[in-house]
Amino acid sequence: NATFANLNAEKTGALYFKATTGALTFGCSTLVTVNHAAATQVAYTTQPAASITAGADLLPVLKIQDTFGNTVTTGADAVQNVVITVASGPGALNGTATLAAVTGVATWTTTESLDLRVVGGHTLQAAITSPADTVVSNTVSVVAGAPNYLVISGIATTEVNSCDAFTVSRYDVYNNLSDVASAT
Repeated sequence: NATFANLNAEKTGALYFKATTGALTFGCSTLVTVNHAAATQVAYTTQPAASITAGADLLPVLKIQDTFGNTVTTGADAVQNVVITVASGPGALNGTATLAAVTGVATWTTTESLDLRVVGGHTLQAAITSPADTVVSNTVSVVAGAPNYLVISGIATTEVNSCDAFTVSRYDVYNNLSDVASAT
């Protein structure tokens, strides 16, 4: 018999240990199941798209992980809430921002309608409380949606037969400037 101190496996699953030394092979152990360690972090496994239209669903997926990157699938830490907030950028987050993880995974779908509605660059912060940890997403660039209404400006006179220049601005449903056209 041989005894080994400080022997560990960092990835979860079923495995065998095999002992060798030089040219000698000593066979394999019985099947050993390696379980995850305690939760230490939250991580994006699916980032929001790099560019989205205002009001489009973000659809992030986050996992609660141990220090080795294994998903924590059992225990209280595996079903805790994951909360997403705007870390940087204009405007607020809309929809369901808090979601309970299921076996260590929090998956936002179209049902939660998590979206950003203000044009600009944004990052999102996801947080868990046990243990306290946060992670920030990649930048999400929000662009204006399809034009929804017009604003006419720059008309100087209301005289009959006048040819004043004016500007027509088109805005999306969230009041983001969609595009501008000028005419005379």
